[in-house]
Amino acid sequence: MPAFGACAAIPGKPLKANHQIVPPPGCELISLLGTGGMGTVFLARQCHLNRLVAVKILNEDFAANPLFINRIKREAMTLAAMNHPNVVGCHDIVTTSAGVYLIMEYIPGQLSVKGLLLRFGPLPEPLVVRILLDVVKGLSYILDKGYTHLDLKPDNLLIYRDSAEPLREATELFLDKNTRVTICDFGISRQNDAAKNLVATTSGILGSPAYIA
Repeated sequence: MPAFGACAAIPGKPLKANHQIVPPPGCELISLLGTGGMGTVFLARQCHLNRLVAVKILNEDFAANPLFINRIKREAMTLAAMNHPNVVGCHDIVTTSAGVYLIMEYIPGQLSVKGLLLRFGPLPEPLVVRILLDVVKGLSYILDKGYTHLDLKPDNLLIYRDSAEPLREATELFLDKNTRVTICDFGISRQNDAAKNLVATTSGILGSPAYIA
């Protein structure tokens, strides 16, 4: 499987040895990357390509609900329309008797803008501007493709940082030219031509209360 380095820890939280989570066909689950309101994201190895991927699986409470099944399928279709360094990539969506699996690009670094704020506190203005430049590039591309994200917040801004060295200071973040901010979680995104039907087709307003304004 892809090496993490002799001294590098495997990203995420370890899975229990007796876990009952069924992986998507052709994948081996490695660790737990995160849990959201609708789904859980795992680090996995796509065996036939020997590459790391992120696999989003609907949480048990939603796995049999057609509304949420359609939502994750719509998220896959949205991501499939995108191809931009500041937007997470989608590799596939797989439906089996065990569930629906959204297979996405794995963003190395295990760091989001929220994590950056929690770790270092208020960020220097030049760093904030640099982060927002990436966000604006991604949002501009998303808009050009005819979509609106609807849930933009620090949690959903992952930082692509492929380095074994720990981040000691926030100002070191972009020393590696390959580091970038990647917008993720399109679970409640909408096509712009359908925005006028948003209120009519949902039972309420979609978004995270702290950021919805």
